[in-house]
Amino acid sequence: MAWNYARYVQAVAAKGKAAYNLPMYVNTWLSRDSNLPGTYPSGGPEPRVIDVWKAAGSTIDFYSPDVYDPDFSGWANRYDRPDNLLFIPETHGGKNGAANVFDAVGEHAAIGFSPFAIDGFEEGTTELGESYSAIDAIKPILFEQQPRGNVHGFTLSKDHGSTQFYMNGYVVQVSLDEIFGNHAESGFGMIIATGQDEFLGVGKGFRVLITPRAPSSFKLGYASIEEGVFTDGKWVPGRRLNGDENDQGNYWRFDPRALRIEKAVLYRYD
Repeated sequence: MAWNYARYVQAVAAKGKAAYNLPMYVNTWLSRDSNLPGTYPSGGPEPRVIDVWKAAGSTIDFYSPDVYDPDFSGWANRYDRPDNLLFIPETHGGKNGAANVFDAVGEHAAIGFSPFAIDGFEEGTTELGESYSAIDAIKPILFEQQPRGNVHGFTLSKDHGSTQFYMNGYVVQVSLDEIFGNHAESGFGMIIATGQDEFLGVGKGFRVLITPRAPSSFKLGYASIEEGVFTDGKWVPGRRLNGDENDQGNYWRFDPRALRIEKAVLYRYD
């Protein structure tokens, strides 16, 4: 079924491109691997048959998932391939979208993220609007550092409370924020390395621990952590965060109550 749908769609798309040479993609109704074909609209470019679609022709530029499943990151991973750009043509808005856009853009360099019925949202007043505004504010830095592999995005929950990645020879451990017995229920964000010992972060509800990746004779501390905003592309610092705001120097923290942009600078000591 996938082969015959693919041959037909590739042929129709080729005629369209002959008239208007625009990028073409196929919007995919997802189904879990345990579901049998025929129990859902079968034949589309599910991850297990994308290669069948590619074998049927080269007119389609990328294959895109409609992600309404709770495992957004898992589906994004399956469509983020060396031969396939990630574009999300349909997904949840609201709180879920506000978190997942950081995973899509930060971790997978998605070229688009389009929650269903976004034209009906009240612009700039939703949690999704806050996430879009924050990403837009850091866009020049994001575009500069992403091709260098210096950007990571993530979402955290009770079932997936931590993640880690490597940057500039360091291990960056991200976990749900916790202090004085108070635990964040969820968190999301993005970390960007802007220098050897300098980082930009955006998001809410998580904390960051940075340690050397290889055994070393030195320890790391936070020389400074400050929150701020970008105005006309320039960084305008706000509060310098100390004490409880960085857990007495143990963590780089992002308060679960509000989405924030922060900068952290490391220092080394014996």
